[in-house]
Order: sequence, then C-alpha cells, then structure tokens
Amino acid sequence: MSNRRSGRFLLGAALVATLGGAAFGALPVYASASSHQAADYPPPPPPDPYGPYTPPGPEPTDDATPGSEDPLAFDPSSLQVTGTVGTRVTASLTVTGSYGLTVTYTVLDRSKLPPGVTIGADGRITGTPTAPGTFTVPVKACAGTECAQGSIIFTVKPSPWTLTVTFTGVAGQPSSGTIRVNGLSTYGSRPTYTVTEPGKLPPGITVTADGRIVGTPTKPGTYTFPVKVCSGGTCTTLSVTLTVGQPVAPDWTVNITFDGALGRPVKGQITVTGTPYGARPTFTVTDPGKLPPGITVGPDGRITGTPVKAGTYTFTVRICSGTTCMETEVTITVAGQSTTLSLVVDGFNGTVDKPATGQITATGAPYGTTVTYTVTDPGKLPPGITISTDGRITGTPTKAGTYVVPVKVCLGSGCAATTITLTVGSSTQMLIVLTGFSGYVGQQVTGRYILETAPGATFTVLDATKLPPGITIGADGRLSGVPKVKGSFTFPVRVCLGTACGDTTLTITILASAPTYGTVTTTEVTVTICSCGDTNLALPTQFGTGFTVVDPSNLPPGISVSSGGLITGHATVPGTYMVLIKVGNETWKTTFVVGAGEPEPAPYVY
Repeated sequence: MSNRRSGRFLLGAALVATLGGAAFGALPVYASASSHQAADYPPPPPPDPYGPYTPPGPEPTDDATPGSEDPLAFDPSSLQVTGTVGTRVTASLTVTGSYGLTVTYTVLDRSKLPPGVTIGADGRITGTPTAPGTFTVPVKACAGTECAQGSIIFTVKPSPWTLTVTFTGVAGQPSSGTIRVNGLSTYGSRPTYTVTEPGKLPPGITVTADGRIVGTPTKPGTYTFPVKVCSGGTCTTLSVTLTVGQPVAPDWTVNITFDGALGRPVKGQITVTGTPYGARPTFTVTDPGKLPPGITVGPDGRITGTPVKAGTYTFTVRICSGTTCMETEVTITVAGQSTTLSLVVDGFNGTVDKPATGQITATGAPYGTTVTYTVTDPGKLPPGITISTDGRITGTPTKAGTYVVPVKVCLGSGCAATTITLTVGSSTQMLIVLTGFSGYVGQQVTGRYILETAPGATFTVLDATKLPPGITIGADGRLSGVPKVKGSFTFPVRVCLGTACGDTTLTITILASAPTYGTVTTTEVTVTICSCGDTNLALPTQFGTGFTVVDPSNLPPGISVSSGGLITGHATVPGTYMVLIKVGNETWKTTFVVGAGEPEPAPYVY
C-alpha cells in the first residue's frame, strides 16, 4: 500500500488513540475535550494570510491495514457502449479510485474497435460506426502510478437505413449508376447524398446530391467510400462499394495501308471492321510525337503528309465507335530513296576583273525538297569566286582558266560527291559585227551578228521588248522578221563563248519604206546601182564642193561615197537605202536603189 493511502488511514487511527478510544475521531486534531488539558496539544499557528490553516497530523507510518482503500477500477457502466451503423457515437470511459488524479486511457488493441470509432486519451468515445456487430475492446486506465485494465463491450446495431447501389463501370468507358436509401421514416422527404471522402471514389467518378453515379472511370479496381445520407433532418453515414472492371477489347479488326518514301507525299489509311452498324469510328493518335516527322493521322484514319526522315515508327491509335473504344499499336515504315540528280551550271559569265554570277541547279530532286551544295575544297575555286549552300556563284574572278571544283550535294540526309567546271575568260574585248544588214519598215530584215575572230558565239537578247517591233534575233545572231516602226533601237544582249559570257548593248536603225524601184532623183541627178558588178559613178558636183555621208552604215553594203562625190565599190545586197549626204551647207536626201540590172550612168557635171 502506498504512503498516500497509509497516511490517510493512520490519521484516523491516531485520532482514536489520542482521544483514548472516545468517539471523537471526526474532530479536528486541534479540538479540545473536557477530559484533556490544552497543554496536551500544540498551540495553533498564527492565521495564514493565504488561506485557512490546517494543522499537521501525526507522521504516517507503514503499519496501516492493507486493502482499507478502494483501488483504481473502471466504472462498469462505462464499459457497456451501444451504437447504430451510420449514427455518430458519443460516450466516455470513467473510473473509480482515482482520487482527483488525472486519468489517461489507452486502447490496447485498436483492431478490436468498431470500424469508424475511436477512443481518445481522455476516455472519450467518438465516431460513426460503419459495420454492425459486438466488439470487445481491451483498454487500460492509469492515474499516477496506479493502472487498471478492462474490456469495453461495444454493440453496434444495423442501421435502420440501407442503401441499394446499382453501377456498371468499365475503365475508359462512360459509366453510370444510382444510390438509393431504404427505410426512410419521414414520408415524402427527399434524401441527399454526400461523399464525405471524395478521394476514395474511383478516379473519374462523381456522385451527385440526388445519388446519381456519373463519369468515366480511368482505373479498374474496387473502391469503398463513405456516403452521408440525410432526410428530414436525420442523417446517417453508410459505406458504398463500387467495382470498376477492366475494359474488354472489342472484337474489331484493324487494317493499315501505307506507302511512304522520304520527301514524297504519302498515301495511307487506317480502317476498322466489326464496329456497330451506323457508328462511324474515329481515330486519335495518343502521342503525336511518335509519328514520322511530317506525317499526320486524321480523325477519319487517313495518313497524309510528306515525311522528312526515313525509318520505322510505332505509335498508339485510339479507335472509338459510339461509346466503345480500343487502343492499338500501328507501325509504318518510311522508305529512304535513291535519287539521281543532274547538276547544271547556269549563266556563269566568268571574265577576269568583272563581277560574275551563276547558279548551280539540280534536276531530279523530289518536289518540295531542298538541295544544298558544299565546296569540299575551296582552293579549287577560281580565285575571287564563292559558291553558297543554295548554289549561287558570285564574286569577281582574278585569274583566267578552267577550274574543276569538287562539290558535295545533299538532299535531306543523303549526300553525294561530284564536280563542276567553271571557265574564267580573259578580259580581252572582242568586237561584235553586224554583217549584211538591211532594215526598212515593211520589208524583210537581213543581217547577222558575229563575234569577230571567235566563231560559234551565242547571243541572247536580255530584254526583247527593246528590239524593233517585228524583229527577233536568234541564238546564232541572225536577224529575222519585218520591221513595223522606223527609228533607232538599243537593246541589251548577252554574248557567250563556251561558259564565258559578257553583257553589252547593241543598236539597230530601221529606215522608212524605200520608194519604188527605179531611179532616185536628187535635186541634181538620178542614179541607179547594179549588184552585178563594181560601181564607179559620180554625184553631180560643183567646183570646190565636198560630199560627207552623215551615216555611212546606211549606205548599201559594199558601196562608199568619197568626198569628191564618187560612188565606188561592189553592192552585195539588193534593196533600197536612204542616205543623208551633206553638200556644202545643204543636206541631200539620197536614196540608193540596188538592183540586178545594168547600172545607168549618172550625168557627169563638168
């Protein structure tokens, strides 16, 4: 027995012994009796300003009788607890023999508690039972160093309300169901349903306030969660269990057609058979990043685009028909391609110390693809010339010669090595000569441009709109057509000798229509010229008068006029030619007619 309790019992015994067995045990220790003197008791202490004075008793001893005080024990009534499923429980454990000390309570085996119920260290029993039955729960109570054990008999009655749950759920498919409460005592009341722990619902599923179960579950499994049902001010919490099944793959057949090659538009189609009649299937690629670059799959299953990288690609397609869906893996292969390219160097006009341009062009590349060019040995280029990756040739060459340049040509990831040849000509200028020219309005033009001392040159008119209307110039320099307008016309032309080219301008003068073949009358004389032989004629002259042809190029080819008025030479091209000749202060309009007959002597002026 502890000193605390022994002291209390010894105090009573000391009172009896001190008073000689008289029945004064209930008196305070400082009370007096007629048979005793005041000196037998210690004097009372002075008043305590902080409270009433309690005189000390005799010193406790350890010779008290064991068992003379009630031990710490559970109140039996607190060990009997009843509850109802779905209804909150509020109760408390109590003990006797604690004598004012703080009591703490411990559940020795929490697995024995009714589901939904807890017991705190202060002995309070709280919670909402979720399952009926009788539960025996071992507990321990401690006050100071004294402890006692007991068992709670917890009886949970079934709820007067029950739930009827209907639900059909398959992962990945829209699902539905209802929760309905039975046993309502309030007629006409409309119950409400609240999931108190939404995190326990199947992912993707919700329960509405009227008990409808809606959504598309995303994960198969069995899920149990609490639902609080209220009707007419009365509420209870019941458990609901839903099972989400694994999706069953429909009995569909998927077919794929695909023909794809690098850099070319593809044709392909994903189809499915066995779907419900009238339900058009849809196709969705779940991870578009796994498609071949440049390729897409439409909702109708069509595969379109132009692949930019060869290889084999596997991706997942989700196929849905109505509310039924399935996923399948699709594998397609984009073939590489063997492409033959032909390189052409277009328009390179390399001449020393003159800006040069040109372009490398590849023929045979698939539509929409890009060809790149890389000079693998820049030292082989003509000095001063560069070639960009798009094939442009630019620069000002500084040294004549023929240069074989190694070039790497790439189409996508495929590359091939080849060479191109560039020729840089010297800066020596060559004369362009127009031979046999005759140009009059309304008459067939004649003549040909040639490059002096360099036969085989080609001519390209760079702006045909600047030619005399009705006239064309062929690549060999020949003029053709019938002029429509008189005048002088200057036009740009490119002249090429091999790969060396140069640009310049040329001028043609078209004269007005010639008069009818016969004699031409000047103010003084009529002259005819024959192409049948040499001409030796004289214009009418006066003593000391000189003749100057304003534009000798307008004379008939092969004919010349001296300052003394002599017409000499051998006319080579029949036709009519108008020539302006200055005679002193006058300008004569003279027309030469070259015919095939005998020349008529001109009058000679003495």
